[in-house]
Amino acid sequence: MIYLDSAATTFQKPAAVQRAVVRAMRTMSSPGRGGYAAAQQADELLFRCRSAAAELFSVPSSEQVVFTMNATHGLNIAIKSLVHPCGRVVVSGYEHNAVTRPLHALGTEVIVAAAPLFSPQETVEAFERALAHEPDAVICTHVSNVFGAILPIERIAQLGRGASVPLIIDDRVDVAIACDAAGVHVGASDLPVAVCRRLLGPDKIVGATAKTVEAAVAAYNDGADYLGTGAIYPTTTHVTTKVTPVSVLNDVCRAVPIPVVAIGGLNADNMDVLADSPIKGIAVVSAVMKADDPCAAAAHIKEKFLKMINK
Repeated sequence: MIYLDSAATTFQKPAAVQRAVVRAMRTMSSPGRGGYAAAQQADELLFRCRSAAAELFSVPSSEQVVFTMNATHGLNIAIKSLVHPCGRVVVSGYEHNAVTRPLHALGTEVIVAAAPLFSPQETVEAFERALAHEPDAVICTHVSNVFGAILPIERIAQLGRGASVPLIIDDRVDVAIACDAAGVHVGASDLPVAVCRRLLGPDKIVGATAKTVEAAVAAYNDGADYLGTGAIYPTTTHVTTKVTPVSVLNDVCRAVPIPVVAIGGLNADNMDVLADSPIKGIAVVSAVMKADDPCAAAAHIKEKFLKMINK
């Protein structure tokens, strides 16, 4: 057996790489730390590298490229952003320690999609069976550095996209970019919707909080895909709460052609106030997270909401 211990990089660095590293150490400073010549030179080099990487991997914008110290660092960022402690994750049978160790440290339940080497169809079938356990994430190497086996990553990704719920990151556009989330939701004090849309590109979801018709129209014009309007009731999720009347919520729904979701203090016992509202959904936090059985609470709230809007 040949162990490919330098599969992620070259063993002896080419002379061009050596020269570039030495030149950077001699002539450049930390990028983004100042306006003097050495810092500006580092900024320009970093921009060129990001642009080249974006072009190589068909990324819509160079601002979506995130540099990490190495692959292990990048994997740790993704895993610790997507996987919560004691969560459930599906992995292939050929993952690196950079994957298994952080999962173990998080106390994650790991489900191995075990399949014979060099058998793409059986590998896909193994992942399909594993996805029935409704994991929080799927982690799969593309090429095993131990065996050289190439896994059918495209087909596995299709399975994951078909089975998963879109992940929307609250407030943090940088985290959404780093973990390739489905999108981001921003409030009035966060990055502007237009900036989020420019950073994330046209294919990601951008949601925005809008408490007035004016704010709703502005968010829609800037590229928002949906709006959250409220708080309908006082809520403990935020320190201060400004209640939004249901009449204003209804005006927002009529003012924009995108879905509007009611937020703030809602639960299964008080959502009837929205029975005649043209909203497309509700967002809840405490009603689920503070419940003794969050899964049962979420199912009950969803069932009651669907009955309410479909009556």
